[in-house]
Amino acid sequence: MEKFLIQHNRCPGDVTVLTALVRDLARTYAGRILIGVDTTHPDIWLNNPYLTKLEPGGDVRVVKSTYGPGLREQNHETIHFCAYFHRDFERQTGKPVKLLEPKPDLHLSAEERNDRLIEGRYWVIVSGGKNDFPVKIWQVSYAQEVVDRLRPLGLRFVQCGSSDEGHWHPPLSGVLNLVGKTSLRQFIRVIAQADGVLCPVTAAMHIAAALEKPCVVTGGGREQFFWEGYYRENKGLGGLDVAKTLRIPHRYLHTIGLLDCCRHHGCWKNKVVRTNDDASVCGQVVNLPGEMVPRCQHMIKAEHVLEAVASYYDDGTLPPLH
Repeated sequence: MEKFLIQHNRCPGDVTVLTALVRDLARTYAGRILIGVDTTHPDIWLNNPYLTKLEPGGDVRVVKSTYGPGLREQNHETIHFCAYFHRDFERQTGKPVKLLEPKPDLHLSAEERNDRLIEGRYWVIVSGGKNDFPVKIWQVSYAQEVVDRLRPLGLRFVQCGSSDEGHWHPPLSGVLNLVGKTSLRQFIRVIAQADGVLCPVTAAMHIAAALEKPCVVTGGGREQFFWEGYYRENKGLGGLDVAKTLRIPHRYLHTIGLLDCCRHHGCWKNKVVRTNDDASVCGQVVNLPGEMVPRCQHMIKAEHVLEAVASYYDDGTLPPLH
C-alpha cells in the first residue's frame, strides 16, 4: 500500500481546486494507495471521505503540489487549473491520474446543507478582493449597479469576503453585508444555499463549481478563460467527454483577444499601481472617481453581468423569481 501526503500552502481557492486531485487519486487507485493532506485552510477538507491521517516520515511520500509551471504552459495549450494539479502529481510520482469530474470536490454534512444560515433566496456577491492582485477586481460601481437593478425584481444579494489584512471589500448598499462575519466553512455553506454567485476570479468561483451552483465570473484579461472557466466546451477540463458532464456551467466573462495586452492569452499582471515590491503593473488603467480599474475589467459592463445572471432563470437552471 503506497502512502502519499500532499502538501500545499496557498489560498482557499487553490486548496479547493486541489480537492479534485485527491478525489481522482482515491477513485483511480482504490485499495492501492492512502492519501493524506497537509495544507492551509483545513476546513476545506471536512467530511472528505478520501483522506487518511498521515504524517511525514517512514514509508509516507511527501508531494509538494504546485501549479506554477502551468501558468506558462497554458499559454500554449488548453488546460484547466483543476487538471494541472493532476499533471504535476504524475510528474513528481510517475503515477498517472486523470480528471474524472470537471469540478473540485467539497463535502457538506446534511446539517450544513439543510440548516439555513440566511432565509430566502439570494445571490452571493464578492466585490473587491485581495490587495496583492487588484487587477482581478471588477469595477465596484458596476457591482453596485447590478445590485440596484436586480433588487426591484426580487433578487437579493449577500456580500461576502474576508476582513483580514490585505483584503479590500468596499461595502455595497442594498445588500446583506457579511464581509468578515463568516468562517470559511460558513462561507461555503452560504454559497451552497444560494441561487448563485457573482465574483471575480477567486475562491468563490471554485467553491460554486464544486457545489454545482450558478456563477457569473468577471474574468477580464488577466487569466486565460480556459485555465479558470467551468464550461462544457472547455477541453482543458479533462477533455470534452469530461467537460460536457458539467451539470451547471459558469458564465465566465472575459476580454481575451479584445486588447493588445491580452490579445492571445492572459497578461498575468498583478497591480494597477506600482508598489515597491511588485512591478507587475497593468498598462491600461482607467481612472474613475474613487477607484482605478484595468481596462479589461472596465469593459465588462453591468449589462453583461445582468444578462448572465438572467440567463440562469431564462434557461430553467433556476426557478423563476416571484
